[in-house]
Amino acid sequence: MYTDCAMRVITKNDHEFLLRFDRGESALGKLVEFCISENVTAAWFSGIGAADEVILSYYNLPTKSYQDKTFSQEVEVLGITGNIAILDGKTVFHCHGTIGDEKYQVFGGHFKKLVVSATLEIYLSAFPGEITRGFDEPTGLNLLQ
Repeated sequence: MYTDCAMRVITKNDHEFLLRFDRGESALGKLVEFCISENVTAAWFSGIGAADEVILSYYNLPTKSYQDKTFSQEVEVLGITGNIAILDGKTVFHCHGTIGDEKYQVFGGHFKKLVVSATLEIYLSAFPGEITRGFDEPTGLNLLQ
């Protein structure tokens, strides 16, 4: 069982986990570490919480490049949803979501980084077997296979 950080498994069954991440944790990296330790190679997750460092990205299809925006302030994680898969033999996450600031402005996109400020609660549902990603030339993205 995973015990290398403050992240906690609140409850679990055969293929579902409720996880809590604490202040200062880089949640997405810790989520991947958890999946590696639990041999999860295919999963779907969703969550809510708060962060004080976030990198959101927008994928520009015509240029096949990401445009990043960094938020270094307290924000609510209004929703995050994504999946776990294998790319070139490594466990990777792909997730999107929304954050809101103190002025009730909402921003969304592809999450690249999420450092927890108060807490982050993630529900993870694992699938049997392995899901892989592979490069798709028309989009320039690593799509589910």
